[in-house]
Amino acid sequence: MDVFFINCILFILYSRVLHKCASCSNYYTNSNVKQLSGDEFLENVKSNSLSVVEFQNDNCSGCKDFSSVYKNLASVFENLLPVFSVNDDTLSTKYGVMSFPSVKLFFGKGPNSEPEVVDFKGDKDIQSLVSFTLKNLNKHVKNKASKFKSNTDEALRNVVNLTASNFKSTVLDDTYSQWLVKFYAPWCGHCKNLEPEWMKLPMMSRGVKVGRVDCTVYQQLCAQFKVQGYPTILLLNKGEKSPKTAVNYQGPRRAKDILDFAKSRDRNLVPPAHADSLSVLKDKCSGPLCLLFFIPKASKEEHLETVDKLSRRSTTPFNYTYALVGEHEQWERAFRLREFPTVVGLNLAKGVFLSMNSTFSKLLCIATPANTHRRSTPACCSCQLAILTVFRKTSTLSWVLFSLARSPVRSFLSTSKTGTGPSCNISKCIAHTLHNIKS
Repeated sequence: MDVFFINCILFILYSRVLHKCASCSNYYTNSNVKQLSGDEFLENVKSNSLSVVEFQNDNCSGCKDFSSVYKNLASVFENLLPVFSVNDDTLSTKYGVMSFPSVKLFFGKGPNSEPEVVDFKGDKDIQSLVSFTLKNLNKHVKNKASKFKSNTDEALRNVVNLTASNFKSTVLDDTYSQWLVKFYAPWCGHCKNLEPEWMKLPMMSRGVKVGRVDCTVYQQLCAQFKVQGYPTILLLNKGEKSPKTAVNYQGPRRAKDILDFAKSRDRNLVPPAHADSLSVLKDKCSGPLCLLFFIPKASKEEHLETVDKLSRRSTTPFNYTYALVGEHEQWERAFRLREFPTVVGLNLAKGVFLSMNSTFSKLLCIATPANTHRRSTPACCSCQLAILTVFRKTSTLSWVLFSLARSPVRSFLSTSKTGTGPSCNISKCIAHTLHNIKS
């Protein structure tokens, strides 16, 4: 009986151990986390320039809860760096693991050298883990530096935790940036599914800031933005921000789709780029809508201020560039420009342009394309629509213009008129330009 009793006890204990081990191994089934045995461990961490490693053991009570966070971390860094998990007492002792789960970064130095190890000591949430990994990635991994530039603003590299006390100063008062804000609840399953995609956003574009608001904590703030379900994704565009100007995103919950949505509604508030070469012009005017300003050098600052005001108040996604008068005489001849300062609307993709007949001095208002009829050409706008092509001849790039003045294009453009002088309303001309070169 004694032997039978002892065998029963051993069987029960053995079953519990097996159950615990099975539970550990099942945490990361069908995920981006790779589980390593003790024999595989050194080979993997030595061969990779950077690895994220979680240490766990059979008696770890918090490992199961942490596994969902760790899987999200692996999704964020998918195809960028390996994320491992290991359950080995010998390795835990070797690397000084005192509690479980523990996370460490291993910087491989080749098969004949011990890897460098950095301990993670922060809160075990996805935000802290991503920030910790990115910080060390920038510092130690040279071959990944181009993906995570060290001078990137902290708010652009990380998801910002927004609160009732910092929301105004961080988001609403930031008139120069686009903000994507996720309103969520920690218990919400859809919010948890969105989290890895949300964490990718700051790494995919430095031009959009990303934040989140916990609506179980900041209920009044969420009520101000009329949040009725979770997650709610709002875009607060450049310029004045408020609950009224926030745009509700309702598309697919993938990082690329969310970012494309933000870019499609971007307003250009940055200073116009100086097109000091053809390559710069082609780069800055690669989109379908571009305004090229020709500005006298003597009054450069004054007129750039005018252009800057236009860009800040515009609700259309123009790219703004400028050239100094006399800097590119070939361009001035190609666009048939005679008076300055002036502006040319360009669509390089279609090879068309529309120019002002006169100069500009100040802005009165910003007309919108919806209020501009094709036949109502402002007096200051040239009605000469032309095809613009670029070709290489020996070592020079030449501009060749083919006038369409006698083609059917002229049927929807009114006859050219004389400019109205130095106070020509640039706003109406630009609206007309948009309406025609976009078509």
